[in-house]
Amino acid sequence: MYQHAAYEGFPYGSFSELNQSLRVRIEAGDVILHSSKLSYLPAFYFDPPLPQGFIVDPPGSSVDTLAPATREILNVSAFSDIEQATSGAARVWFVIFRQSIDEYTSKGYPSHPHLEYLDKRFDLYAVEEWDDIRVYLYVLP
Repeated sequence: MYQHAAYEGFPYGSFSELNQSLRVRIEAGDVILHSSKLSYLPAFYFDPPLPQGFIVDPPGSSVDTLAPATREILNVSAFSDIEQATSGAARVWFVIFRQSIDEYTSKGYPSHPHLEYLDKRFDLYAVEEWDDIRVYLYVLP
């Protein structure tokens, strides 16, 4: 119980407040995209109707723990890759835990691969910190 209440050792985000903020700022053509289920599921819990989705884990990988049947039952919005998720988007609100970025940069990569993709195809407009979460707003050039 203590571990759950304290979130000790696990990234934390103010998902209810984040959702409220995104809800009043999204526009037609926007995509709210989570880098993984770890940030998406709590956000989805606090506001299921908010139009947002996540990029699924690589199939068969050690982190592939949310089966397609479970995703279907939960009625979550999942995308096979970032290209599919951002196709046709005018703006992308990209939600990622700082820890996910740090895992890549600590191994010598310049950034997280999802951020690298977005940086090549969109202009970075804003970055926000929400506890252990970063929200990047990208816009089409």
